[in-house]
Amino acid sequence: MAYEPVWAIGAPQPADPDCVCAVTGHLKQNLHNEQTLLYGGSAGPGLLPNL
Repeated sequence: MAYEPVWAIGAPQPADPDCVCAVTGHLKQNLHNEQTLLYGGSAGPGLLPNL
């Protein structure tokens, strides 16, 4: 499953790491174990280590 929030398209700032974790956590709880989640929101330098 791929997820990209509408508000992230062309956004000047990436989502806050807490927001990304909350959204992906909620989606993962509702996915079957065989599904993979791809979060496609905008990202900036330093976001990945904060996730």
